[in-house]
Amino acid sequence: MKIDKKDYTIRDLLEAVNTIRKFVEFGERANELLKALVKVGVDIGSINPYDITSYIRLAQMYRNEVEFDEEELQRLQEEFEDILDTPLTEINKCINIINRFTYTHRRATGSLRSLTRRVGMRREEINMLAEMFGLRLPELKKEVVVEEEEEELSEEEIKEIRKAIKKFKESGRS
Repeated sequence: MKIDKKDYTIRDLLEAVNTIRKFVEFGERANELLKALVKVGVDIGSINPYDITSYIRLAQMYRNEVEFDEEELQRLQEEFEDILDTPLTEINKCINIINRFTYTHRRATGSLRSLTRRVGMRREEINMLAEMFGLRLPELKKEVVVEEEEEELSEEEIKEIRKAIKKFKESGRS
């Protein structure tokens, strides 16, 4: 498959999401219909799996037993008509657009995080930059560092420690 090298826009992304959403939702609804037909004892193995109209007709025949009402079946038929002429290359192109956006978004977010850490821009400036691209940066947790003051040893204490070390070394030799 040849990948389109077009620079996609956010509008392209939204259209791709809408196309994929319709395609996926139809598949989920059709699957629910098949499960409902199997549940009432219909042998769907003998029906062409790509002929959704046959499944809808069967559901209409078993309308008292199947959980789908006439309105839902009509909506499913309309969804089928809507995606029927959608080429698979179009679906693949939409998937490509979504994947490219996701990849770019991840890279942009990572770059902004890196910029925040390395360049030392103020957090507000980085957030403004991120908002221009519709990105949200993770909140930084402020760590409170309590510095403990180290006591300095007096000359007398240092002499005492040196004597103790010297005694220890001498006791180890004997």
